[in-house]
Amino acid sequence: MLLVSGCVAKHGGLTSAEAAIAASARGQAYYTLANIWYLENRPTTSHNLHMGTMIPVGTKVIIKRCSGAQIKFFDNPDTIYTLVLSRKSTISLMEYFDRYFSKEDPMENGGIFFRFTKAEQNNIKKGTVDFGMTKAAVLMAHGYPPSGENWTPNTQKNQWCYIEDGGSELKVYFEDNKVTKIDDIELGHIRPFGRAHRATPRGGKSQANISQKDSNADELLKYKQLLDNGAITKEEYEQKKKQLLGL
Repeated sequence: MLLVSGCVAKHGGLTSAEAAIAASARGQAYYTLANIWYLENRPTTSHNLHMGTMIPVGTKVIIKRCSGAQIKFFDNPDTIYTLVLSRKSTISLMEYFDRYFSKEDPMENGGIFFRFTKAEQNNIKKGTVDFGMTKAAVLMAHGYPPSGENWTPNTQKNQWCYIEDGGSELKVYFEDNKVTKIDDIELGHIRPFGRAHRATPRGGKSQANISQKDSNADELLKYKQLLDNGAITKEEYEQKKKQLLGL
């Protein structure tokens, strides 16, 4: 079983109405409304970290179960994915469900995928964010950013913060519902991200001046912040800690 942990929903029991909806979804076919990432060689991961393999938007899946803080689904009987709701959450399980699953195929002719421009469609297929994309297109391409005061309190804000592979941050800025700036930040400095002008340089240490020890310490601190904000599980943090400390 592969576990894909989410970051934007609240724990707690379902209401009677939600339980009825959850029960009716069991065994039914749905389509994914956003790209979702998972790691095949680890028991837990987070699609918000954008690591590993991408489950493309429009993938037909079968819902196995919605209960507690989990949504289990599969696209083939040998691989069961689990969306896990973090402890820092703002919406209900079924609201979370509606963000990522639909009975309508978004990739079918006339589906919501075709409301976007050709450039947005290309980025959605690749799972990337680029200038000029609307918030809706970014959500389909990259999923929902981790919620929380230190990350993205809600998507009505014009600054979103995603967590990328290796613990880097992808900060996306909007004006008039369009992406106008993208910062890819790692260990205190902004890295080039696709185009040289995508990131605005700022002060800080350069990678060349950071020792490996300091680099590992900075990355460990980043993962501790992810743990505290509910973006990763304790198991993920401990595994990364052992790797960085050479234990």
